[in-house]
Amino acid sequence: MANELGPNGIGVDFYEMNLRKVPINPEELFQWQFAESHGEQFVDFITNRFQGVEIVEHWGNSWRLKIERGDFSIGYLFGLVEENKATFEVSEYSVAQTTLEQIFNNFAASAELK
Repeated sequence: MANELGPNGIGVDFYEMNLRKVPINPEELFQWQFAESHGEQFVDFITNRFQGVEIVEHWGNSWRLKIERGDFSIGYLFGLVEENKATFEVSEYSVAQTTLEQIFNNFAASAELK
């Protein structure tokens, strides 16, 4: 976690505050560390159960994952998260299938690259 408190890490805000000699609130640093470590543990937990897990977005204490379910149902994924949310201190989550709009946008984006 300490290596993330650098110029290229996810804790860059704390790094920059330290460079500018801005006091860092210990409670904020602890909350950040708590959220990051639990988030990483949750991503590892999901990655160990599914093929093709990708972090699409990570901002603050929120993560958006793209998970290839394979032969598992969306209900299975929902149940897995529900059963383990207390372990990883997950307070809010949603599970959804890819929408037709997302599929269309992905096709359009890949066509623009060609």
